[in-house]
Amino acid sequence: MYREDKIRDVTYKYNEKTGEILYTSTKRRYLEKVRAVSIRSSLPNIEYELEGIEAPNSKGVVLKEGELYKLRMSGSDLIFRLIKHFPDKSIVVMQVLSDEPSKFRLMNREQCEELGIVYQNFLAVFSAGLGWISTSLECDDFDPFNLSTYDKSIVPGKTGSIRYMIVELPGFRYVDSDTVCLDWYGRPVLYLDLELLLTQLEVSLKKDIISTDLDKYNELSRGTYLSWSVVRESFPGSIKRNDVELLDQNGSIYLILDFTWKGLGICPLALDGIKLEDLISVSINTSFNIKPGEKPEYLKASSTGFVTVPPEIFEKRKGRYWKKGITGQGRFLNSDK
Repeated sequence: MYREDKIRDVTYKYNEKTGEILYTSTKRRYLEKVRAVSIRSSLPNIEYELEGIEAPNSKGVVLKEGELYKLRMSGSDLIFRLIKHFPDKSIVVMQVLSDEPSKFRLMNREQCEELGIVYQNFLAVFSAGLGWISTSLECDDFDPFNLSTYDKSIVPGKTGSIRYMIVELPGFRYVDSDTVCLDWYGRPVLYLDLELLLTQLEVSLKKDIISTDLDKYNELSRGTYLSWSVVRESFPGSIKRNDVELLDQNGSIYLILDFTWKGLGICPLALDGIKLEDLISVSINTSFNIKPGEKPEYLKASSTGFVTVPPEIFEKRKGRYWKKGITGQGRFLNSDK
């Protein structure tokens, strides 16, 4: 069990079998080449799982308000814009953008009012499971040099904000079942206990994220520690042997970052022109380097006053464990050097 005391700048290692407590000055290494990965192209349904709601799946297509869709019928390709999705009713309100809106039973003002949506021309109600095919006419590809283009929320009522982001931490490889090494260009740099790596890995903001509307978006200040969870799933470009694997076939770790606060995401405009390396820093605790063949000497601490119950730095939400976004004293218990 490892604990880091940021006040004293010391990291402790507690052996639960022997009761021995070792400590040393904290050393941290900031990871390089960390990159953002599109949620839409990797795990398109993940946000529904994180929110604990059923994904509106239409033959593999995730329905997102404001996007364009096709529905093949009578041999013609008609274009629709999704205005509103109602998961509890399994229906969608679409705006017919073709030249043949008369083919459909269009909504009147009273029907729009009943569903709580603003009346527009050529609106019609359809089943959410008809087999919609995404066909957005607008180019909204994610540009890693401009995080404002990152995938927006797909949860009804949350669209327009960025709530979660997937990032890749490259450059690792397994040494054994309990140890990984940071491996740059085929050269091992650091050997780390998996427990130390995961429990002490931190993601923090390097700049303020400002809200343009506090009723729609939250604000996060520079230095905030973001909550994160390990991506255990395989997806195109990242294959794992099973759902307990940490590293994929390329030696990368993927994290889901949580930008939400009180149910709100962040405003995309706050990230305009910003790259990931300018927004966050990712650091790992390297105080206990367990390089094979070396036996470094660490100082021994008295067990007096040292609480052996590990601090709760992870919480379980919707079946996933999240490292809490925490700072300073709240994370550490008093212990005697």
